[in-house]
Amino acid sequence: MAKLRDDDVTASDLQEFIDSKADFAFEMRVLKRFEELGYTCEHGGTYRDPITDKIRQFDIRAHQKARGAHLAVAAECKNIGDNFPLLVHAVPRKSTEAFHTLIVLDPKALKGPVPVAKTVRAPSRYKPDGPVGKRMDQVGRTPGGDLVGGDQDVFEKVSQSVNSTFDRIQAAAGSGTSPMLHAVVPLLVVPDGRLWQVDYSPSGEQQGSPHVVEASTMFLDQAWQCEIMLGEVITFRLSHYELTTLGALQRTLTRLWQPTEDSPGLFHPTARELDIPFGW
Repeated sequence: MAKLRDDDVTASDLQEFIDSKADFAFEMRVLKRFEELGYTCEHGGTYRDPITDKIRQFDIRAHQKARGAHLAVAAECKNIGDNFPLLVHAVPRKSTEAFHTLIVLDPKALKGPVPVAKTVRAPSRYKPDGPVGKRMDQVGRTPGGDLVGGDQDVFEKVSQSVNSTFDRIQAAAGSGTSPMLHAVVPLLVVPDGRLWQVDYSPSGEQQGSPHVVEASTMFLDQAWQCEIMLGEVITFRLSHYELTTLGALQRTLTRLWQPTEDSPGLFHPTARELDIPFGW
């Protein structure tokens, strides 16, 4: 922590902190938006971190169910300022990175409601050659004018989001016979205008200037092994985590949830195979 002045902190100082620095006020705006969009939300609860085995707090867990499908979002919120925006370094996605995973409960195919973690490759929401982030930096200037960058604060939030998905995957796999399809997605939400992206060719040559984006994805490939019943273990690979601005939250969720012109969503290929009707 930086060295503090001896002056008393006043009510106006606290209000300035709430207005410009505090994550909680921003978190409440994100929660309100999820609820406006029809999501059932848990807010500010705790989970046991599967890496450290410590109790940690999550920001928001949002759920949506319809027509045999369930989307679970582990959302963390970071109120980054205009003076320290987030820059995503993106490259074309390799074919080996173009996939996502669903938990599938299909009694007809499996002779009982035994869950399977199914890797969806084509058509996946995450397309080959589409831009995918491989590094993040928050960029700012010191009081002396020097440029500085790093991802420590944001990476901590991303780690919380990713680790918070572990028990969501376990819960989805143990949910019984309905819904039949489950997707679990880690998500970071930041204020509008503070998410930037710079694109590179496969050989690392910069392609154009950094530009403001409303959403982006980062490649992750985190594998969780979950015991779902005695002797039964599934491996669920989180291929990506999502980044979005608050203003684009609805569009980001729509691209995950249902087929659109630019994305098949997370459920479409497998839902079609299992004769689950669309229209949600």
